[in-house]
Amino acid sequence: MTKQTSIEAYHKLRHTGKLGELQRRTYTALRGMGPSTNREVAEYMGVIPNAISGRMNELEKLQAVRRNGTRKCMVSGHRSILWEALG
Repeated sequence: MTKQTSIEAYHKLRHTGKLGELQRRTYTALRGMGPSTNREVAEYMGVIPNAISGRMNELEKLQAVRRNGTRKCMVSGHRSILWEALG
């Protein structure tokens, strides 16, 4: 479970502009899509998957997203980490 203070810290960073543009876009896309893989989010956003994987790790450190198991990716067909937006 994510601590409320972590969620508040994420939202404060987001509103103060200290969160990078790609981090904001990644988080917003994941919130809209629901639990998704890096490749699914990348395809949705029109960016390369490598651009997303780093942002997910950064957002995870901020406790804005979490790993929610694995499943077959709808883009690659491979078993992949499923990410979920928090807050």
